[in-house]
Amino acid sequence: MEHDLAFHIAIARASRNPVFALIIGAFQGVTRQTWPIGWKSRPDDGERRAMNALHVELAQAILAGDPQIAAALMNRHFDQSIKALLTAGLV
Repeated sequence: MEHDLAFHIAIARASRNPVFALIIGAFQGVTRQTWPIGWKSRPDDGERRAMNALHVELAQAILAGDPQIAAALMNRHFDQSIKALLTAGLV
């Protein structure tokens, strides 16, 4: 969880968008409470590994300077995260 938070903070800082960095920072408390629940709601290790792989793909898209792919991957990440929270009954 701490690595996930650090990853998203690094993306926010790299974006050089102060509003994005503030939003990510503001959500840290909520994320610390919901992250373990969402992670456990994933039905198997395959889905957990797929989420980790999605983070790697996102980092690669950012490093490659491809905002379209990075945005698509970030949208997929948010969709999957919301789905996990819905499955857990939090949203």
